[in-house]
Amino acid sequence: MIKILIWGTGARAKRNYKLAKDSGVLNNNKIIGFIDNNNKKCGTKIEGVPVIPPSEIVNISYDYICIWSTYKQEILEQMQNTLIFH
Repeated sequence: MIKILIWGTGARAKRNYKLAKDSGVLNNNKIIGFIDNNNKKCGTKIEGVPVIPPSEIVNISYDYICIWSTYKQEILEQMQNTLIFH
């Protein structure tokens, strides 16, 4: 099983999550968390999957991070500039 984190919690992320579930893409894969910089969203859940802040990534065992957000460039820069990805 491949463990995936999704960066984003907006309409795009929710739509992609539903499409992945409905199409069977997630049959052998599991979304283990959604990542968001908005502290108000962290601690909530999307369809039972927890929303976590970027600082929690280091505490989680995962295989991939998918960016499902309109803020792709900003997220990539944040990922490149944080120690968690070095």
